[in-house]
Amino acid sequence: MLTTRINPTITRVLCACIVLLASGALWVPVSVANPPVEYTVTSSAGPNGAISPDGDTVVAKGGDLSFTATPNTGYKVDTWSVDGAEAQTGGTGFTLTDIQADQTVDVTFKPLGFDISSSADTNGSISPDGTTTVTYGSDLSFTATPNTGYEVDKWSVDGSEAQTGGDSLSLTNIQANHTVDVTFKLLKFEVSSSAGENGAVSPDGTTTVTYGSDLGFSATPAAGYEVDTWSVDGSEAQTGGDSFTLADIQANQSVDVTFKLLELEISSSAGSNGAIYPDGSKTVTYGDDQDFTAYPSMGYEVDKWSVDGSEAQTGGDSFSLTDIQADHSVDVTFKLLEFDISGTAGPNGAISPDGDTTVTWGSDLEFTAAPEGEYLVRIWSVDGEQVQIGGDTYMLTGISADHSVDVSFSLLYYVVSSSSIGGGSIDPDGSLTAEPGDSLAYSAQPDPEYRIIKWSVDGSTAQWGGAVFTLDNIQDDHDVTVLFGQVDYVITATAGPGGSVSPKSVGVTSGGNYTFTATPDTGYEVDTWFMDGGVAQTGGTTYEVSGPIYEDHAIHVTFKKKVCESLGTYEFEAKGEFKDGIITNNQPEPNEPLVIVKPVGLGDNPDNKVMAMSNLARAKGTFAKTSADEIQICFKYLFTDPNVELAVSISDSPALLAADDPLRAEHYIEVGRLAPPPADQAGSPGSDRFAVFQKVVWTEDLNFADGLYVELELTKQTVNGAGSLVYIDNWSASLDCNGVCLDINGDNAVSSADLLKVVGAYGSAATGATACLEGAFTADGYVDSYDVVAWDWAMNSDQRLLSYCGLPLTGESGGVSLMSAGAPVALAANAPSDLSDILIAGRTAELKDSLCVFDSAGQAGGSSASSRGNIRLAQGPDGGIYQLNSETGLVRLDGTGEVVVPSGKLDIVGEPRYNSSATVYVGIQNGGPDSFGRPVLDVALDDEYVYVVPVVVSPDGGEAYTAAAKLRLSAGSPPYELVELYDVAPLPNDNQYRDNLREIEIDGAGNVYVLNVHSLNESDILWKYAVDGTVERLDLGRPDSGSYVPAPIAMCVSQTTGTLYLASAAGNQAEPDSTVIYVFSTQGGLAPAGSVTINGLQHVTGITEDPATGTLWIAGFNMYDIPQDPNPAEPAFCYPCLASISAAGDSVEVIPLLDPASHDLALPMSILWTGIVERTGVE
Repeated sequence: MLTTRINPTITRVLCACIVLLASGALWVPVSVANPPVEYTVTSSAGPNGAISPDGDTVVAKGGDLSFTATPNTGYKVDTWSVDGAEAQTGGTGFTLTDIQADQTVDVTFKPLGFDISSSADTNGSISPDGTTTVTYGSDLSFTATPNTGYEVDKWSVDGSEAQTGGDSLSLTNIQANHTVDVTFKLLKFEVSSSAGENGAVSPDGTTTVTYGSDLGFSATPAAGYEVDTWSVDGSEAQTGGDSFTLADIQANQSVDVTFKLLELEISSSAGSNGAIYPDGSKTVTYGDDQDFTAYPSMGYEVDKWSVDGSEAQTGGDSFSLTDIQADHSVDVTFKLLEFDISGTAGPNGAISPDGDTTVTWGSDLEFTAAPEGEYLVRIWSVDGEQVQIGGDTYMLTGISADHSVDVSFSLLYYVVSSSSIGGGSIDPDGSLTAEPGDSLAYSAQPDPEYRIIKWSVDGSTAQWGGAVFTLDNIQDDHDVTVLFGQVDYVITATAGPGGSVSPKSVGVTSGGNYTFTATPDTGYEVDTWFMDGGVAQTGGTTYEVSGPIYEDHAIHVTFKKKVCESLGTYEFEAKGEFKDGIITNNQPEPNEPLVIVKPVGLGDNPDNKVMAMSNLARAKGTFAKTSADEIQICFKYLFTDPNVELAVSISDSPALLAADDPLRAEHYIEVGRLAPPPADQAGSPGSDRFAVFQKVVWTEDLNFADGLYVELELTKQTVNGAGSLVYIDNWSASLDCNGVCLDINGDNAVSSADLLKVVGAYGSAATGATACLEGAFTADGYVDSYDVVAWDWAMNSDQRLLSYCGLPLTGESGGVSLMSAGAPVALAANAPSDLSDILIAGRTAELKDSLCVFDSAGQAGGSSASSRGNIRLAQGPDGGIYQLNSETGLVRLDGTGEVVVPSGKLDIVGEPRYNSSATVYVGIQNGGPDSFGRPVLDVALDDEYVYVVPVVVSPDGGEAYTAAAKLRLSAGSPPYELVELYDVAPLPNDNQYRDNLREIEIDGAGNVYVLNVHSLNESDILWKYAVDGTVERLDLGRPDSGSYVPAPIAMCVSQTTGTLYLASAAGNQAEPDSTVIYVFSTQGGLAPAGSVTINGLQHVTGITEDPATGTLWIAGFNMYDIPQDPNPAEPAFCYPCLASISAAGDSVEVIPLLDPASHDLALPMSILWTGIVERTGVE
């Protein structure tokens, strides 16, 4: 069966054509018509619009199909495309005709376009300029560029103002054509003007001008003023002138005018015969006064003063122009002085001219006398003084003052003349007249140091001595003379034991001088010359009482045993001196192992000759005879070879005994052996600086009654010894303290008089006789406050022997861990309750201890007596106040008064120098004559620890030494534990004196600073022990370094500035009434940072800092009129002072503190700032 899809119309046709065939078969005749042809047209629209019809549309072949495009707002038809090919541009309608196939129709859209035209006027430009096409809804920005001096006035769109000013305009969301125009106008500026005092300016205030224009100003000064300067924007633009123009204005500006007083010219001149001051032209200001002074020539006076040609004043040496308001000329003229001369005559005669006569300066006037009858002219007098005897005329010449001239007459008279011879005067002097029988009285006045010897009349002696002489019953002319002679004074001379003096007595005329000669006995030398009880001269066999002598004098000379002939005596300028004084093993020249040379390039010995030893040289110096038990050996040395050694011995034999001589042990004691010190230390090869060997030795069994010999022997050399030298200088042996160390004045007691002797020598080098002034545990080559401490300790107990010359570092402790009960115990007083700014510990005039409170103006606020033996004040971080005592240790003054760190000992396993077990002694151990150790001299405290210096470290099997220690307080016995020892082990052969630790400080970072003090071998040293374990050293004892501080003292570390301060205990020889504070930086390494000189302060004993301001406060004292033998009963010669230095170092002030009415402080020893730190527990 055939099934087909047939158009219904066709089906009907088919149905109508079915025929049944005769055969019975169905025959269906089919007649098929051609169907119509159709095509599909697909249409679409691009973005921003729509198309209708949209999508597929069936169209019969050959048919047409129309489309309509509907653009979105702001868009229009762009193109119509058929089958991808552009068929039409634009238009909202499109018809596809005679369609013969399937086709696609597409329409696209594009934004509407608008023309924007822009323009600018002639005073600028616009961008974009002209016509710019933009799309619908877009924005378009315009930028206007004004010409120089112009700015935008307004913007117009389509002829209407759209914006005022502004360099840019934007058209937004453009939906039509537009025109944009911009116009410009000149820039406008504000010019402000003002006038200073004493005038006005016009225009005043603010004036608006346009670009490039000019503006003129006019100034109107007040009366007496003129324009000073015109300024524009603060800078001077014109000097003077009443008008000013600000031209070509191109910005806002300020114009200011100032005024000054008118300056006027005053000219002055003087006529002849005088001068004027000021002379010539002088400039003054309006309203000023000007004084003039006239200086007439001799014999002249001012005639008149004229101003601008008109007389202004008659006479007067001064003239003033007041309230000057114009230029003027001032002139002064002069005229001769005029004087009145009056002439009078006595009875029995007349004078001419008689009465008053006016004369001018310098002229002469002659007078004539006319006696009556038998009378004669007797005396002419001028102003009451006799000027001429007799004569009918008298000429008054060169008149320069008013005078009166008188003449007298007499029948008969005599002339008596008087005169003086020598040093004195007679009154009346010259010639007088006397009538017969008259008397004349005379007086004589000797000059200083002259006396009246005799009076003579006509050459004959009339009277011996006497200040008055009368010539009676005059009957003739006479000549009276007085004779003067110099006063004679008597000088007596006496000598102490050990010598004589000549002459014993001598008369000396006043103003003269005389020389006395002392002759020491054998073994003695001159010690001191005294005149009238005061020291006049030290040493020397002659002493001159130099003139002028105006009184009697008493001379006394003392002698001392001649201790030694040192190399200071043998200057080696002559070889004979060397041979006479020294025994050597020299061979015949040229192979002498000892020679006298003059080294070149030695900084401390550029001129003197020294002894050079080489080739196994031996030298024995001959010194004085002595019976002393203790001798100090001293000499200077400098090695030139590192491989030699110098042996030092004392001997009672003049012979150079060989080492294997059987008698050597009986007659020699080896004092020591010197090897070359480490590199760059004094005395080392290449250092060019002498070192000092100094040692006190016991003579033991040697007998020096016939002579003391010190022998040096250079060993460890090759036979030829080429280049191996040691230089020796200042070789001596001495008995500085004569075997009685603590009793200085020889009164068999250690007393205040001895201590005053120490104080009087403060600041001097402890050498020679002064070496005896060093304390038992403070010998460092300087007489300083530590010696005062040591002597104070010695006076605190009668168990300290007079001959106690030194406190040993170690001794037999007897197992004592704390100070024995038998030792004197010092209990310090509590701190005064009324603490102010500054607390000073020191000594009174009677050398007793004292605590005094002062404010920052030096006014005393209170004081408190304390026991003997106090050393230094310290302050804890909590404000607690502590004081060190040589007997007791560290005591807290405020609060309980407990002894925080008493003397004691600690056993440790490993000390730092030898790494061995050791005993550490804190403070002086035991009491009485067997004391040993060192008192704690300084202390520093932080929140956890107490830092003390010095402590004595006694290693097992090693030599004892001193160190600084960090202690932790505990409840044990002793009441502290050792945390750390601070010590730097010396290098082999180190010759520095390292056991003289004096002071300790700690800074805010925890770094510890330790100070060692000794004058020999550059042993003044400052160490910094940093918290990281590093150690830094600064040598203070080298004079050739920038860090040289002799006798350093009073160390203070600032807690605010990273600075360390030091003073010097050595007196300032160049400026005795000043001292220096040395400044060192502690940041990035110890380094000098400057110094500050304090004038008016001689000695510094302590420094403290006000932490709030950084101001330094310095305690110190001055000494004047120091007696030879101070007496504690007499007024003190110490004058306490307080000084301050500002943080910047630009302000230094010294405040005298001597005020017996409010406090008894005489010798400050330590200072503490207490005014700022909050204190706890203060009673």
